[in-house]
Amino acid sequence: MVWYFNDKEASRLYAAFSGYKQINPTESSYTISDEELGVTYSPSLSAYIAGDTEISDEDAAVVENAVYRYLNAEHGEAKEMYPSGTVRINPRTQRADINGVELTTKDLKDLLLTVGGRGVMLDFVGYEGKAPDWLKREVLEPAGYIGKHP
Repeated sequence: MVWYFNDKEASRLYAAFSGYKQINPTESSYTISDEELGVTYSPSLSAYIAGDTEISDEDAAVVENAVYRYLNAEHGEAKEMYPSGTVRINPRTQRADINGVELTTKDLKDLLLTVGGRGVMLDFVGYEGKAPDWLKREVLEPAGYIGKHP
């Protein structure tokens, strides 16, 4: 998948739903810590996906530096026991907005597919009642959100 987001937009998307609370058992009780979604990057896998046979150290460094910038972006306070975020839907244009970044249905679907593990809890605003059919058909179902669960 190819995205054309600038650094600021990518950081805002990562920050939008990267934080969550985690329960850590101890011998006698538990603690709760603030955690963030991880970001991984594999130069060889990325080169393979792009159709290249190799990637230079300089190119790998550019991507790794970008990943570190996203990880160090300012994040909101983690409030839930799972990553969560608000998705503002514009039914007229059939676009979404996450943390000030406008997304097409394909962008949103691809973004949701990148979140592994526990998935992400989505709070949709901008419409009343059930999700619009285009949102279910083009985003939620292809991203594995069937029956409200990722």
